Amino acid sequence: MSLLNAWIAPNEAIVAVDTDGVAENGSHISASKLLTMPHPNVVMGLRGPGTFLQYLQLRCLTANYDSFDARVL
Repeated sequence: MSLLNAWIAPNEAIVAVDTDGVAENGSHISASKLLTMPHPNVVMGLRGPGTFLQYLQLRCLTANYDSFDARVL
């Protein structure tokens, strides 16, 4: 189960995430699904599969955007 909270203002944001997962052996694990990328000025928080966060990071890093707002749809 994942928790994702965000407080967003025009010039700042607070993002908090926490995940209680299950390892392959059935034990509980804690993980943070939060990724900061300073160059495009992005913070990503995610609920759901952690592999999706890795995919988003790869796409953002290989797209060569100057900022998150400069993305091309």
